[in-house]
Amino acid sequence: MCDSSGAGRNGTYASSGLKYGVTGIVSDDRAVTASSSSSGVGTGATGLVGNHSFTLEAWFRSTGTIQGESLVNMGQAGEGNIAGLSIWTSNTGDGGLSQLALDLYVGVPYASTLPIWNTQTAGVNLWDGHWHYVVVTYNARTGAATGYVDGHDLGARTPPTKVNLLAGPIRVGYWVDSYLNHPVIGVEDEVAVYPAALSPAQVKAHFVASGRRFR
Repeated sequence: MCDSSGAGRNGTYASSGLKYGVTGIVSDDRAVTASSSSSGVGTGATGLVGNHSFTLEAWFRSTGTIQGESLVNMGQAGEGNIAGLSIWTSNTGDGGLSQLALDLYVGVPYASTLPIWNTQTAGVNLWDGHWHYVVVTYNARTGAATGYVDGHDLGARTPPTKVNLLAGPIRVGYWVDSYLNHPVIGVEDEVAVYPAALSPAQVKAHFVASGRRFR
């Protein structure tokens, strides 16, 4: 897995269940498909540490059954010590069939307290088989997390636990366990981790640059 930032933080792909070189969100670039037999897409280099601002970003297209999946995450298991960009369906019991979440490993009983956004409020169903752009930002100064889907600002939420990331790998396509987040069944492209909270204008610019239109 090549790090395109120039920092040389390359990773390693899983050995099975993957198909390389598939059509991605960018016409002249390629993506990777993960099937149900995959244990995850791959692992990258060490992520951020402590109460640090960050942005987790990815394009995703579902090709399997609806479930909870982690697109990208970093850190080590422990409440607030890991942060992940996840997409869920009714995991929190609120009836939302298409959810974007910042998972901080608080445990299943407390999952509903996490920053969660119902993407259907923006007219987006993440499980419809189309490409979708999902982003979660965290501002360490204000303590607020903001979710975005297809360029739409879904608003800010306050995490229920302090963010204190532990040194650990960046995981693409899988979580440290499978209680809420399962390995991705679908296609991921243009996955990115930033050491800062992108602004709404920057997130919108990234979506517009893809050539996609707001739904």
